[in-house]
Amino acid sequence: MEKVNRLVGLITLLLHLGGACFYLIMIGQFRHHDYYIIPLLPAFLFLLITFVDLLQRLPRFNSRFVLPVALTVICSYQFTVAQANLESRYNKTSDFYGVNNDYYFELENYLQSINLQYNDAVISFADSSPNVTLYLMNRRGITFRDFDDKTAIVASMKKAKYIVNNQPSIHDHAYLQPYLQNPIGKFGIIEVYKITQP
Repeated sequence: MEKVNRLVGLITLLLHLGGACFYLIMIGQFRHHDYYIIPLLPAFLFLLITFVDLLQRLPRFNSRFVLPVALTVICSYQFTVAQANLESRYNKTSDFYGVNNDYYFELENYLQSINLQYNDAVISFADSSPNVTLYLMNRRGITFRDFDDKTAIVASMKKAKYIVNNQPSIHDHAYLQPYLQNPIGKFGIIEVYKITQP
């Protein structure tokens, strides 16, 4: 029995080693950025090519029947898994969003109605994710998990035009009060302020 084509085998091995390194570097990002998995896909393609090449070299193996059936079963299964993942992940009750209320899912139109433009930078309090509230508002800006990083928050006030806040405790922080002098709207529990510079 002949071995797998050396070039195909070497490419497959190198792609898997590189993919493993990439995975270890990016593992923390996959939860919020599932599209980062795209660079790993060539490794799986070459694994399939290597597998097909190996099967064709086996004696008495009817590849004309088995390979199409195997590929059909694998693809059908993967489509089902992908559809279930998309439906659960992008449902607003999913942990992917992790926002503490439903108002963010309708906030974009409200912000537009109070003349907060798409290009206006906002500061979003409080967001435990890197940017889910910004994504749902369809705005650019910066998010903060809480009010503890005073230096970064004050520096951000100079770059942004608006504050979008979902935490009533914002009023308990004296250093923020000069920036909150111009409330321009409220949507449910979400307050919107035009930043006033002290």
